[in-house]
Amino acid sequence: MTSNILLNIIGMLSLSCRPCGSFLSPHYFARSFLKGSCKQQRTSLQLLSRFPRIGYSQPWVRAFRSSTSTLHSLQCLGEQNVGPDLPVCLIRCVEGEPHLTGKLSIAGKEKVFHRLQDDALETTVQRLERIAKEERKKVLAQGFKKPKKVKGKGKGRKRQMESTVEEPEGANTEHLPPPVLEDIDVWVEDSRGHRVSEDTMNKLALQDQYLLHVGDETFRMIKNVPEVNALAVEGKPMVGFQLCTDSQLLFASEHASRWEWYRLEVNEDAPDEEGGEGEDVEGKIDSKVLISTSQHYTPTGEDVGKRLMVRLTPGRVDEASGALVQGDAETFTMNRAVHQGPDMSVHEKRWQHCREFDLKKPSKLRIVSYNILADNYANTPFAVENLYRYCDQEYLQIDYRKQVFMWEILQYNAEIVCLQEVCADLYDKYIEPMMRAAGYTGIYTNKITSSRIGCATFFKSDRFSMRGFPIIADLTSEWERDEVLRSLCSGSSESAQNLHRALVRSTTVAQIITLEAKVDQDTEQGRRSRPVVVSNTHLFGNPDAPHVRLVQMASLQNMLKSHCEKLGGANWRSIPMVLCGDFNAPPQEFLHNFLTLGLVDRGHDDWGKGMIFKSLDSRKEREANWFARKTMSTEDYLRETILMSQPEVCAELEQPFVWRQACKDVPATFCTSFATQIVDYIYIAGDGLDVDSSLGSVPAFTEEELKADTGLPSACFPSDHIALVENLYWEES
Repeated sequence: MTSNILLNIIGMLSLSCRPCGSFLSPHYFARSFLKGSCKQQRTSLQLLSRFPRIGYSQPWVRAFRSSTSTLHSLQCLGEQNVGPDLPVCLIRCVEGEPHLTGKLSIAGKEKVFHRLQDDALETTVQRLERIAKEERKKVLAQGFKKPKKVKGKGKGRKRQMESTVEEPEGANTEHLPPPVLEDIDVWVEDSRGHRVSEDTMNKLALQDQYLLHVGDETFRMIKNVPEVNALAVEGKPMVGFQLCTDSQLLFASEHASRWEWYRLEVNEDAPDEEGGEGEDVEGKIDSKVLISTSQHYTPTGEDVGKRLMVRLTPGRVDEASGALVQGDAETFTMNRAVHQGPDMSVHEKRWQHCREFDLKKPSKLRIVSYNILADNYANTPFAVENLYRYCDQEYLQIDYRKQVFMWEILQYNAEIVCLQEVCADLYDKYIEPMMRAAGYTGIYTNKITSSRIGCATFFKSDRFSMRGFPIIADLTSEWERDEVLRSLCSGSSESAQNLHRALVRSTTVAQIITLEAKVDQDTEQGRRSRPVVVSNTHLFGNPDAPHVRLVQMASLQNMLKSHCEKLGGANWRSIPMVLCGDFNAPPQEFLHNFLTLGLVDRGHDDWGKGMIFKSLDSRKEREANWFARKTMSTEDYLRETILMSQPEVCAELEQPFVWRQACKDVPATFCTSFATQIVDYIYIAGDGLDVDSSLGSVPAFTEEELKADTGLPSACFPSDHIALVENLYWEES
């Protein structure tokens, strides 16, 4: 059927090859064409289909033009699509970048053009006209070259002859008239079928789904095809511990993209050492099994000894048509085989308790506060050689610890999670994506320093919404707003100057976030949720500086009071509040009297410690001070250094709230080889919020469990702190 169609089409043409009238028989050309391979046929037809755009002053041109649409309809010309399957022109236009880039195929060759976004469309039109003319001139020149004589014998000669078109007797194609190229009309058609003015800026004219016409060819423009800029997998492949994909998408959304996890059988053992992550092992794969289509994946026992690969296909939903637009997929292969994870049975009693506590009831609420030990602190030479010398190096690495503490946190299934010592990069790449996938919304606040470390608070997105914006309490300067606190630092004594210097250089911040329970509007009409205010902080850590921590806490209480007055008006004291964090203060420190009693007098013994405190300016000085303190007990140190006279820095301080301590039965929250003590706390205040005693307290770890490996961190404890977990009863309405 194709043969008859082609003979009829070419039979209409009178192909004059010379002015003298020598003819190339159309029937002869058709027979030669049909002997060729499909690829050769397709190439020849594409060549013929371009002739109507080239202005030879020959009578056959007009006839050929009339048959162009039929040629385009031949199945062999699958590349020349029409209608919804038009060939495409890809436009990449990123806001903020000066240039845009276009990519399309002209005369069978891929062409790329770069234009300034703010330039007029006229510049792009002119550029495309030049490209089209140059390429079609090349096509024409190639199409009328005399075939070379084929030398040799046998199959090689036969194959070469098949790729050429034989010349009929008497044909003379040595001299052809010079081509006369017609002007090529290049223009852009908008979604309403109107021609876009060439005065329009490129970034506005080259829009998604607009049509670009280049002579007789029409291209459908696709703007900003989804891309994968980067793809990696965070964590070590251990059974039971979730792996997190770290991807950077451009012009794509996570919900419209597709993840595929594969279990690989590689024909060589996976290396034990780190390095080469993401290597290409495509040629080494014996088998590949699809095991998950989720963004993150938790290895199982079936994966042990196998490598894992993730494939990400970026996508987005077109706003106008609702169609899915996808880009090129990227893959990442883990360089280590999956292995068994650590024994976490010591945590089981806590998780079992959390599973039994019914959080579906609106009145139930679970809070977690956890110092996760920043990698900046865990892997310094000083920390490795002194603080954590008992801990295996593998268990100090953040790639190991992050999986363990994230798995632990998610097992608690808390509504509110407050974290301290959070590295910003780890938050962006691992913690926030993992928590978001588990249904949490997070807020990160960096300390007042160039070091990217701070606090993060998460809340369940289906349970709470945030009212307003989070408040950041800068505790390095907030004390200056209070006259009493300001007077403590304004004296000329060395103690006052040390206090001032410590506060300014402390880098301490606190988060204040107001949450409101989401109410089912269909079943709870007329009912309004009561807000709960959550504050998360990490106070100054020097053990000789209780007065610094007290001033920081007093500054935070002032900010909470101001916030609650705006929030609750005359009833501001009744607003439910939760205060979490690493206070670096043992229970006997006067900071806790300040919170629970609302007041500290100027004669408290802890004011006297301020006389021996010195704000050490460098890490080297702080480390030297740590060694000095190890040689004697704190009591002996104070007895030898503190003068018995009245402290130079002291004051009577008050705060308006009545704070109640949760997690009272915890024997320790911090445990290393040199110290085991309580320094982390959850406090609650206001009306309608209390510890829920219906199931008892969340089981605490015993000191024997904490010191099974001398101290923390260890294989099953990823930080030198433990997580505080408390169940609360909340009257939310």
